[in-house]
Amino acid sequence: MKWLIVTTVFFLVFFYGILSCYFQWFPYAQILALKNNLLPAADTANSYQPSSYYLEKKSLFEIHKDDRFDVFFIGDSLTDNGSWQEFFPDFKIANRGIQGDTIKGVLERVDGIPTDPQAKIFLMIGINDLLRGRSVDEVFPDYQRLAQKLSDKSVHLYLQSCLLVGHSRAALNAEVAQLNARLKRLSASLNSVSFIDLNVHLSEGSVLKSEYTIDDVHLNGQGYLAWYKVVQGYLQAEPLQ
Repeated sequence: MKWLIVTTVFFLVFFYGILSCYFQWFPYAQILALKNNLLPAADTANSYQPSSYYLEKKSLFEIHKDDRFDVFFIGDSLTDNGSWQEFFPDFKIANRGIQGDTIKGVLERVDGIPTDPQAKIFLMIGINDLLRGRSVDEVFPDYQRLAQKLSDKSVHLYLQSCLLVGHSRAALNAEVAQLNARLKRLSASLNSVSFIDLNVHLSEGSVLKSEYTIDDVHLNGQGYLAWYKVVQGYLQAEPLQ
């Protein structure tokens, strides 16, 4: 009987470990952070290795680098999955989101963003960096360089807060909040940069609202609708010329 209990517990732990790695459940983020502290990978801080999807999307963006757009949305899968042109049919929208992208990834492609001074850029990036175990201290200098590059383009840049995650990954939210606090201070130090706190509208009790997410990280339709309403307010308050 004791052997059966031990065997059952072993298999339950084993299969939970597989599922936690696949779905990035607790304690996935903590294990990654511990691994990076004990055995830091060479590419964690010093290099960027793009996926094939990243390269495909980047090459498509480069084809349109001379096109004029009113509004740019830049980010990872959260941005990539948004139907921004349908939300804002009165504007010419460029969706520059790439699934799985990181701050370094956006830095690698930021030169392809046009310099039209009338354009507005809505940036959200960083959650993949934190999910992969990079600390706020590691990622923030990259974010500073990215925000400065975009600010230098004489466009109006909106730094959107990194979205809090849901209950199953809530252990990560302390770092998300720390990053957002730094982004808010950063926006105040740069010209033509505003900070948008999306979490005021999409979270409750310091976690992403369950009715807005499909997996505690990515948004469903209602989540995107809530996000759209926030951005809509900024476009209406500061109309394009």
